[in-house]
Amino acid sequence: GGGGSRKAGEAPKENLFLFKLQCASDASDNAAMIPVLNELIRLNSKSTYWNTLLRIERQDERDDHNTLMLYRVMYDTNAMTVGGDYIEMSQLLGDAALPSEAQTVLEKAMSAGLIADAQKERTNRLLNSFKTRAEADKKGLAALDAEATKNPAGELDVKLGEVYFGTGDYQGAVTAINRGIGKGQIKHLDEAYVYLGRSQVALKNNAEAKKAFVGLKAVPNISPRVLKLWELYGDTLSR
Repeated sequence: GGGGSRKAGEAPKENLFLFKLQCASDASDNAAMIPVLNELIRLNSKSTYWNTLLRIERQDERDDHNTLMLYRVMYDTNAMTVGGDYIEMSQLLGDAALPSEAQTVLEKAMSAGLIADAQKERTNRLLNSFKTRAEADKKGLAALDAEATKNPAGELDVKLGEVYFGTGDYQGAVTAINRGIGKGQIKHLDEAYVYLGRSQVALKNNAEAKKAFVGLKAVPNISPRVLKLWELYGDTLSR
């Protein structure tokens, strides 16, 4: 249903789930909160529900690669409300050689006034280092594209697509990642599908985005938590 045309019965249903959520929360029963939050998000994809769900899911996550995957969902659902989360996300993106995207994430936190005074100096230093690296990435894009196109394996195409995503060239990202998926031999196939989906969302192609997130099912050894959350996000796109 569209924005105003909520089906009859959705509001009472939402209230029932909110009551269940409150009970589970009062009992500090995180395991019981998760399925209720999933139901709430399917009914009404509010960023507050995403925020609560992702905070719970993140508590048990020890792997940096998967933590960054959770942060991406949090960011894309506007559920990230704490400056420290933006800083950590940007650092993980920097470690993943994605400085343009790291820069965007930090700038969003700063413009939203989420960086505490005590963190401002350090955050500015971090931002400047990302800017320098992002500039170098942009200068090298044409060469990287040429190299990736020639390469028989898809790994470079996917990396190229992730860099394009960070610079805001979403069509370039879709083209490169699809080319890479077609070639195969990709180290992190979960990232390939997630960036394909995120690029399609940015292009307002929600049906294509949903298809990309469904593609995660086929990724061997994907984290079940990461799979579940991106699938849930994909489901909210088809409304």
